[in-house]
Amino acid sequence: MIGLVKKNEIRTILVKDLSRFARDYIESGAYIEQIFPFMQVRFISVNDNYDSNNNENGISSLEIPFKNLVYDYYSKDISQKISSSVRVRQDRGYYFGSKAPYGYVKDEKDHHQLLVDERVRNIIEEVFERYLSGESMLSISKDFNHRGVLTPAKHIGLKRGSGVWTGQIIRYVLTQRVYTGAVVGGKTRVQEVGSDNRKWVDSKDWIIREDMHEAIISKEDFGKVQDMLNSNAKLISRERKNFHILQDKVYCGKCHHKMTYTVNYGKTDGYCCPYRYIAMDYGCLKGKIKAETLEDIVSKEIKLYTESFLEKEQTRKIEYKVMESICESLLDRKKRLEAEKQKIQVSKMQLYEKHKQDEIDKEAYLSKKEDLSKKLKNTEQEIAIITDKIKENTSSGHNLNVDKLREVVTKGELVLDWINEVIDRIYVYDKDKVEIIWKFEKGNGKDG
Repeated sequence: MIGLVKKNEIRTILVKDLSRFARDYIESGAYIEQIFPFMQVRFISVNDNYDSNNNENGISSLEIPFKNLVYDYYSKDISQKISSSVRVRQDRGYYFGSKAPYGYVKDEKDHHQLLVDERVRNIIEEVFERYLSGESMLSISKDFNHRGVLTPAKHIGLKRGSGVWTGQIIRYVLTQRVYTGAVVGGKTRVQEVGSDNRKWVDSKDWIIREDMHEAIISKEDFGKVQDMLNSNAKLISRERKNFHILQDKVYCGKCHHKMTYTVNYGKTDGYCCPYRYIAMDYGCLKGKIKAETLEDIVSKEIKLYTESFLEKEQTRKIEYKVMESICESLLDRKKRLEAEKQKIQVSKMQLYEKHKQDEIDKEAYLSKKEDLSKKLKNTEQEIAIITDKIKENTSSGHNLNVDKLREVVTKGELVLDWINEVIDRIYVYDKDKVEIIWKFEKGNGKDG
């Protein structure tokens, strides 16, 4: 609304009372007493009998800040009481989510109570059973996609969210304590009383109340799963400490998702597509491409590209000299035309002075004036054409850093800074087919 006021699209603001306008009494007072009068915006508060255009019988200027202060205190007091009330009910195990979590529905008689959703109970049980048996999250998600099982988002009826099961969705299901019969509250908290901004609370400070509804998974099985997840997380954390020089650039050539760099201790590290077993229709690389193999392919392509570019550099230099010569000629022509334009403008002024002093009659004046106007128009058009030609010739030059290209040929090795400078993306289609998208010339891909 304030944005529309600033654009002069709103000239009158009507509210029930001052408390409906703003919760902060300082901000509210500034708008009503200073900003709105300055911007000539009429402000009306019905219950307070206030009209900024006619306030003879309404509230005085001293009452406005006082009322705003009272409303501010009142709204913050109400906000604090509501927060306290919600926390008390969370302590008692009431569920306060806007939607029931996947696997449950809200009791029609009491919306703070959860009932098991029998339509998907077996899906949740299956996820836990299969993971406990040692099956990977990726394998479970792949099977669910094959069977056409609805994802949690689609089952609940949310418009957002993918219709494809992924390892992340399986992990989400595996970490939901609600399946043990517990209600978890207090995950977020307002940053200050009266504010809508919320921040996440540390998990150790969450309000957890056990046995508040029927459990789908036993606490024992849930605990085992969390131990397994934590163990795997430590392994992943260790692996992520390893960094490969190309890993921020490598993408699957089929589905265009970023490829994952995997480190197998004692074995070969490499890149694989995280969607290779999920989005089967794309035909992503099933295995992985070795990091060493990819380095070799990229190094060769960079060298070929660089050598090819440098070979053409001599031709480019000649072309640039020709373009420079053309530009110089065009600039000279433009200067002459601008001088001619100035002369014509002076001639028109002198012609007008002669007419004013009756040195030439009206008919002769109009005839000569028309001739000069045509010459001026033609000159201006020619100047515009030459200006465009100069722009075309100067913009056709390249901005490539030739020194950086020479550096890779000289050193014969991949350098991180250099890669970030010249490579946009590396698409992997197969173990021996790679496309490099250059920042210099996007689309100039090569097969390895």
